Amino acid sequence: MESSILLLCKYGSFTLVVKVATGFRFEDFVGSIHRKWNELISRSFNLLYVVSEHRNCVLENDDDFDNMLALATSYGVSCVEVYICVEEIQSLGCFDLGNSSGNGECRTVQILEDPLEKFCHHNETKRLSADWASLITHGRYKGTLLAAVGKDANQGLFPLAYGIVDSETDDNWLWFLIKLKGILSTRELSIITDRHTGLVKHVPEVFSNCYHAYCLEHLKNNLRDRLSGRAPNGFRERVVNLFVDCAHAPTVSDFDNCVKELCEVGGEKAKEFISSVSYDHWANAYFPGKRYGEMSSNAVESFNSWIREARKMPILQCVEQIRVQIMRQMYERKQLSRKWCSVVCPEMDLLLKNRFDKGKTWPVYGSSDEVFEVSSFPAVVVDIRNKSFTALQKIGVDMSQYIDPLYTIEAFRKSYDCPINPIPSLGAPEVTKETAIILPPKTRRPRGRPKVARIRSRGEKVRQIRCSRCQKLGRHNRKSCKEPCD
Repeated sequence: MESSILLLCKYGSFTLVVKVATGFRFEDFVGSIHRKWNELISRSFNLLYVVSEHRNCVLENDDDFDNMLALATSYGVSCVEVYICVEEIQSLGCFDLGNSSGNGECRTVQILEDPLEKFCHHNETKRLSADWASLITHGRYKGTLLAAVGKDANQGLFPLAYGIVDSETDDNWLWFLIKLKGILSTRELSIITDRHTGLVKHVPEVFSNCYHAYCLEHLKNNLRDRLSGRAPNGFRERVVNLFVDCAHAPTVSDFDNCVKELCEVGGEKAKEFISSVSYDHWANAYFPGKRYGEMSSNAVESFNSWIREARKMPILQCVEQIRVQIMRQMYERKQLSRKWCSVVCPEMDLLLKNRFDKGKTWPVYGSSDEVFEVSSFPAVVVDIRNKSFTALQKIGVDMSQYIDPLYTIEAFRKSYDCPINPIPSLGAPEVTKETAIILPPKTRRPRGRPKVARIRSRGEKVRQIRCSRCQKLGRHNRKSCKEPCD
């Protein structure tokens, strides 16, 4: 009976006895070895077994495992000796590379320094065995994905860079920002972040000629935390709404009035909070750059949701899946833009029309060729050099002439001129155990629980939706619904 067979696994002067039960497979056997001898996890070894006169039989997979059990049963053997043969660690002094001249010969290139040492600093070199590959594939080496996302001329997400690191630390953010700067132009940029200490510290260092803004949503959640404790119903939300008014105030005088009201209602806690954050990082009235209407880092949150399935994959497959998603998106948007015939991108053109419809009932009186008075509530003075579209439309000027060039279809098409090239596997060099040498990464356990979706701050409202399948309110839709239906 297969269930009564014992495997005597010998490693040096030690022997591990493993009983083969129903459903026991080769992977379970290797797992038992790793649990007994941890040092074998990082080393390449071969398994050889002996049944009667058959010696040095190879045990590498489930088929070999079944053959071993069948052979033991046919000979009536209840104990099978299995030997662990550890391979010697080989030097990384040289690699064999195929000659591109096509003469079929191989040439040896001497490497004076292991290039991987610059990225994975280890005390000794390890060989990547099938067991290491299995552990990497099944997600033993966790990481954190850092990303920088912009928006194209049609307000679509435009991923700029992404990278996987061991955890979100100041040093990792510095490395990421330096790499990001290498692909961006030298013009002035507005960068919106969530106020991680690494970003607060290193964004001004790396992007010294750019403007750093803080995400309004994160600041709102921070303010809610500051207002913790007993309070009347609706107090916190009223204070938060007043803080939002401060952030959106267009002029310094409006900002001062909003801050005054906020301090009167919110008291010392609200006053201490706005004093702890420099105005030029969150208030429109003081921000020195252009925010283009962006007050939060929601673009990165949307990108995180867009790649959610890819983040569940092993690192190599994750990076490849994200590359394919971006490649497809760039191609589809380039094809879509060929159907556009206007000057401004559709989303911005729609926004422009909605703004005009809102203000078309306001009378406009001219003072000069460039200065007008708009009788709104309150009445305002408009200089068309500041691109007020209501005044421009009233005097019969083509508004598209005053649109920022970044919102034009021409700018959109330029964003997608350079495609991401596919990476075919056909013709790639074959990788074997003898040639695949790699240093396993040093890892540490990330702080907190594993994150799939963003963990919401305390007090942050979650919008409920009605599922079209079960007709219940909640946080799921028809696709993810698990409710039983009659």
